[in-house]
Amino acid sequence: MIIRAFEEWLVGTGKSASTIKQRMNQIRYCETHIPDFPHCDEAQIDKFMATQLANVSPNYRKSMRSALMCFFGFAVKKKYLEVDPAYQMVKISIPRPLPRPVSEDALRIAYELATLDVQCMILLGSMGGLRLSEIANLHMDDREGNLLRVLGKGSKERIIPMNATLSSALDRWQAEIEWGYYFANPLTHSPWSISYVAIQIKKDLPRKFSAHNLRHRAASTAYGTTKDIRAVQELLGHASVATTQLYTAITSDDLKAVSDATDWTDLF
Repeated sequence: MIIRAFEEWLVGTGKSASTIKQRMNQIRYCETHIPDFPHCDEAQIDKFMATQLANVSPNYRKSMRSALMCFFGFAVKKKYLEVDPAYQMVKISIPRPLPRPVSEDALRIAYELATLDVQCMILLGSMGGLRLSEIANLHMDDREGNLLRVLGKGSKERIIPMNATLSSALDRWQAEIEWGYYFANPLTHSPWSISYVAIQIKKDLPRKFSAHNLRHRAASTAYGTTKDIRAVQELLGHASVATTQLYTAITSDDLKAVSDATDWTDLF
């Protein structure tokens, strides 16, 4: 009953379909692996985090902690439960990863090997900075000339100005397909799944790179050229500049400029 009410609450608060699906999958996983859930106690949750999630990534542990705190916070607020067993859950620290943009050589080779539709996917990620889900669900109605209206995380819209290369590629692909989603199953006319798009992008890239590294390339190249972190934040659709900084690689020239700025130029 509480889990069903939680799902209805998520829908009612306007959460995106992907967010609702993720949260409910997490809560149902907890229901399976935490005894007495949702009428469990703090010790049972601690044991779950220490055993079932012992070998998962810090990002996954942080996401699961967030799901539990959201669920139990809802349950107490709506008076389904008297006590919130997740209230004092320890924060999960995430090691800061270094940005790893796709190299220009690898990007150009993948582009040359790809079919026209996959070329568009590659450019949307590496030049437009779109997420996989945003690429997969892009519709022709979202385009206005050289602008793309993108629905991102949390149902937040942003406008992406397309450069000449990306715009031209979409023009060529749009001329070959029916009106609708840019990357659609021809039998159902519904968009291909995110996993399908990921595989199409990945297949011509070196093994160490994935579609997400295309966004790193977009961020790093844009910041390296403009030095405008706020504009790059808007391009990627990040809620925080701190997140954008994780995507922008610092070049050796940037580091040399910083080092040179500390120099005693009149000493030698």
